[in-house]
Amino acid sequence: MQWRGPLALSLAAALWGAMFVVSKILLDAIPPFLLAWLTYGIGVVILSTFALARKESWRIAWRDVPLLLVVTLSGYVISVGAQFIGTKMSTAQLGSVVTAATPSFMILFAIPILGERITAQKILAVLAASLGMVAVVGIAPLSAGQRLGGAMLMITAVAWGLMSVVAKRLFRRMSPVMVTIYAMAWSLVFLAPLAAMELSTWSYRVLSQPPLALGILYMGVMATATAYLLWNYGMARMEAGSGGVFLAIQPLVGSLLGWLILHEPIGLGTMLGFLLIASGIALTARQIA
Repeated sequence: MQWRGPLALSLAAALWGAMFVVSKILLDAIPPFLLAWLTYGIGVVILSTFALARKESWRIAWRDVPLLLVVTLSGYVISVGAQFIGTKMSTAQLGSVVTAATPSFMILFAIPILGERITAQKILAVLAASLGMVAVVGIAPLSAGQRLGGAMLMITAVAWGLMSVVAKRLFRRMSPVMVTIYAMAWSLVFLAPLAAMELSTWSYRVLSQPPLALGILYMGVMATATAYLLWNYGMARMEAGSGGVFLAIQPLVGSLLGWLILHEPIGLGTMLGFLLIASGIALTARQIA
């Protein structure tokens, strides 16, 4: 059914929008790479149980290993690492708005990787989204640290766009469930040294605080295992350039919750950036029609 792909992508984007607020709170007590490692650990356990129940095939063809490695490094290591660092240094709203530019980068990568046709409309979409990120990071009244955080979030948008496009090639031969499990499991290996270095600045006693424990569970169960699976499921059923449109839901949820829960003001730069990014997303959305 055609509605399953859009619904899965919409739910994933909403879960990630809330994730920026939750992670902003958690990052005050847990270092970024350690938080990523903990959430991936929870995600691997949950999704592996799900895969075993469904009797999924665990075999990987050698020709798929390089693609899976690109997916792991770009989407699960670089993207999420930069996202947590950027969110910690800036705001939840900034994170949700800047990373909403991802759909346009998905179009950009889909041209050489998937052979999708380049059009003036796609070029305008990428340009509008890029200007939107510059507006949010450059015009908004941010400190030097917040601007650096915004730059890290730009890296997140680009890396996630690359991951989503490359993953579509894997979906031709592997299920979204197994792609997600292997990418998360391999990420645990890559992130382990960085997470171990952060252990010296962290106390496991924070887990005894119910709000933080619930926040970690949300990150692992909902924002990681559930959202990643929904995203890959939806992307497997839509074109790369069209599927990313649904990330527009992410900044709406992230900005609203950031304003309601964290009392983050919505400034002129953020609004201008969101309008430009929304323009890029709207241009992208026309690809569906």
